[in-house]
This record gives sequence, C-alpha cells and structure tokens, in this order.
Amino acid sequence: MMKLTKFLPVLAISAVLLGGCSKKAKTSSNFDTAAIQEKIDSNINKKQYDRALGLSQALESSSNTKKNENQSKQIASLASAKRNYTKLHFSKALTNLHTAENLNAKVNNSKLKAAIAKLKSLVSKVKQNTSGLKNNYSAANQSLSAGKPAEAMTAVNLILQNKYDKPQYRAIYKKALQLKVKILTSQLNTQSTSTVKSTSTPSSNASTATSVNGNDETTSSDSSSSSSQGSITATDIKNARADLKASGENPAYWSDSDVTTAITNARKAGRTHIKASDLH
Repeated sequence: MMKLTKFLPVLAISAVLLGGCSKKAKTSSNFDTAAIQEKIDSNINKKQYDRALGLSQALESSSNTKKNENQSKQIASLASAKRNYTKLHFSKALTNLHTAENLNAKVNNSKLKAAIAKLKSLVSKVKQNTSGLKNNYSAANQSLSAGKPAEAMTAVNLILQNKYDKPQYRAIYKKALQLKVKILTSQLNTQSTSTVKSTSTPSSNASTATSVNGNDETTSSDSSSSSSQGSITATDIKNARADLKASGENPAYWSDSDVTTAITNARKAGRTHIKASDLH
C-alpha cells in the first residue's frame, strides 16, 4: 500500500504531461489544416485549379470529412471546366460548371463560388456571341445566294471585327473570311458584266469601228485598265503579304484572291504597296 501511495504523484504528473502533449498535437493538426486550406484558396484565386485540387485531396486524406470530400469534387469540376473552355468545348465546360455549382451549399467556400460564377459568365458570353455570329454568317450566305452581295458584305463584316479575332471564335471567323472572298468575287463579276454591257453598242457601224480599232490600236480606257491591273505574279503576292505584316495585319487571314484584289486596287490608286483598306 505504501508503494502504491508513493507512485501516485508520479502517475498524476505523467497524466498532466500526456494531456498537455495531446492538446499540443491537436492544436498543431488544426493549424496545419488551416494552412493547407489557405493554400487551396490562394491557388483558386490564381486559377491554378489542378494544384488546388491536389492540396484539397491531401487535406481530405488527413482529415476525412464530407465537406473536404465535396470540396475536392467541386474543384475537380472547376478544373475540368477550365480545360474544356481552353479546348473550345463550351457546352462541356458549362456542364462541369453546373456540377460545381450544385456543391456550393455543401462546401460554402466563397473563393470557389466566385471562381465558378466568373468562368460560367465568360463561357455563357462566348456561347451567346458565337450564336449571334452564326446568325450573321447565315444571313450573309442567304444574301449572296439571292444575288445581293452588298447586303452579304454588310453581314459578314459584322463577324470580321477585331474583337472576334480570338481563338474562341476562330472557326466562325475563318468561315466568314472564306465567304468574304466569294462575295468579293461576285462583286467583281457583276462589275465586269456591267462594264461589258455599257461599252457595247447596238449600231453595226459602231461595232465595225470598234473592230477596226481593235486590230490597229488599244483604246485609252483599255490602256488605263491594263496599266492599273497588269499581271500579278507570285512575287507580287508575296511582297503584298509582307506589306500587310508590316502594317500590323495578319496575312494568314488573307487568301491569294484577297491579296490580288488589294494589289489591283492599290495600283488603281497609284500605289505600289497595299493597305488593309485596299481589300474593300
């Protein structure tokens, strides 16, 4: 009994020490959890969602709660949405964002809520703009088919604005460029037909006189046309593309037909170097 009494103070001190260690360990664990969550939020602010997901999954492993599990799912959906947006898969991106939104109440992370809302707004705007651009393209196509190239040009130019010269709209922008070439070709053909009709005469005598002139010499108007247009070589086209690049234009968007038209218009204006406005 004396021996047991002798050891009681020692046992009491040990219990106190163990209790203190346990409390310290618990405090350290809470601090680590808060620090990891802070890093997760920081990466979300930087739009580094894959890195945030890795940290969230690590937090989920060390502190397996339903909230941490849902947070990892929410970040994973946000990361997938960003990847699909980058790949121009806008419908898939919206599906990912809808999944992420459904977890807002369970996770209740203001940083995640804001990131999801911002990306959703961006994707929705791109989809809305794309829909409008497709309508303009359809209208331009219909006007061209109806023999109204001027109306077609107005519609297609609504697409070919600098603000739509971005990866998000590249597909419809490229189609609009190709359609513009067709419209310009149609306008040139119409102008050529009108010129032929205006220079032809119903009088047989006038026809004979024109024929005689044709055998001996070229009329001044023909000579002027020839000098303004001339022959356009591959070198001319190459030099014209260099002019475009020097003026800040992207020559990749100009077909050889576009460049040829611009060269012709520049020559008519008495210039040897083309400008973007020469295409119109």
